[in-house]
Amino acid sequence: MMAKIAVDTKNVGNYLHAFLRLHHDREERDGLTRFKQRIAALKLLLSETENQPQVEHSKPGRHSTEIELF
Repeated sequence: MMAKIAVDTKNVGNYLHAFLRLHHDREERDGLTRFKQRIAALKLLLSETENQPQVEHSKPGRHSTEIELF
């Protein structure tokens, strides 16, 4: 369970860093061009995010609804 939380946290952190990098485009003077480039980059980021691996280390014989506390 902790491994899954760590993977999810890492994925969210990577997504947020990539999202912030989308806004480092102030050198583009044309607002419409900048907007179109951001939209294209955001679509790419979202498609990459959907394809990220979801690692789940579950023990055999346990149901996914059970919670391991210790």
